[in-house]
Amino acid sequence: MNARRAAVLAALPLLFLLERAAYYGMRSVLMMHLNGTGMAMAEARSVMSTGAFLVAVTPLLGGILGIFTGPRALIPAGAVVAAVGYLVLGAGGPGSVGVAMVLIALGGGLFKPGVLGVAGQEMGRDLDTPRAALCLLLYGAINFGAFVSGVGASAAARDSYTTVFFTSQHLVALVVAAGLLAVLQWAGTRPEPAARTLRAELGGGILIAAVTPLLIAFSVLSAIEFEAMETGGGFSGPTSAAWLFSVNPVVVMAMCGIGATALFVLWYSKIRVPLLYVVAGGFGVFALGAAVMLLAGQPPSLPAVALGSAFTAAGEAIVMPLAMSRVLGVSNHRWTALAGSLWLMSSGLVGAVAGFAFTDAPRAGLGLSLLGCLAACASLAALARLMNRELFDFTPSPFARPGAGS
Repeated sequence: MNARRAAVLAALPLLFLLERAAYYGMRSVLMMHLNGTGMAMAEARSVMSTGAFLVAVTPLLGGILGIFTGPRALIPAGAVVAAVGYLVLGAGGPGSVGVAMVLIALGGGLFKPGVLGVAGQEMGRDLDTPRAALCLLLYGAINFGAFVSGVGASAAARDSYTTVFFTSQHLVALVVAAGLLAVLQWAGTRPEPAARTLRAELGGGILIAAVTPLLIAFSVLSAIEFEAMETGGGFSGPTSAAWLFSVNPVVVMAMCGIGATALFVLWYSKIRVPLLYVVAGGFGVFALGAAVMLLAGQPPSLPAVALGSAFTAAGEAIVMPLAMSRVLGVSNHRWTALAGSLWLMSSGLVGAVAGFAFTDAPRAGLGLSLLGCLAACASLAALARLMNRELFDFTPSPFARPGAGS
């Protein structure tokens, strides 16, 4: 592994960690900030909902731009735009909140596909296992950034909410992003070969659809955890059950770190990892966790919900990053940012629709997710070898028309 690729392995997770910590830190105090400016509660909720929608759809813009600019240019561009948005949010009054949220969403819509696009380019067709390890590191970094942001934002907010925006870690990410871009351009860009044919895009689309059951579950799990916390000790005091909300991020971070280390060891040992079979197993683990939570009773038992949360988190840490790594293995490196943007947009929109649909029936949503995970587990286990052979590892006939599928 050359020096540039090693630098990418270290830098990309750090960039994602800083960007996500900045974003979730802002989100954790934004409602209180809006109330403090005199904005009505209904209007504040509308701002939050509109911001979430923009965050879900703007990655498509980044993915399309990445076809023409390449994913590297998206990283510092997104960091600059989002950093300006944080500054506007901190310095402006209620009238500037809308502009700030648009800038932050646009910045993330450029930044995130850029990071995923660089990951796909640097870890091409012959580096499936390192690409999967990198995606595990990226997913773990996202969760770590979200996990620590709440603590940091709460501490900063004791001074003022605007302190959170002014001291946003995104300004640090901007410096790192610019440095990464300079290193990559100085070293020259020679990405690994891409997948052999356009069939890789079909395989990526199948996996984007396959993770839908998990996205449905993500929108309802917190409601069930909330019920368990209310009946299991409340949110404060010596018997507080607030620790339940830490189960998912802690398990995900641990699993991602362990999984990435194991994949690197296996790769250096020249052992080929059957990634799609591992993803199928991850669906099974997630389904087990969902079943435990559904059987936790009404009101739900706190220990049962905690156990279910641990299993669903373990399944999430297997399925999401490993499926994403396959999605990024497209056949043309000009499309890596677009592939990443479609993954991001699908995740955001499906989660939003599911959250609305199952607001009053979280167990129905979790039951649907359980059935979907079992179907995905069985289907992938049965079809993994066929998918690898015909979609991801397919080699065109030497008699095919030159340039076909490239």
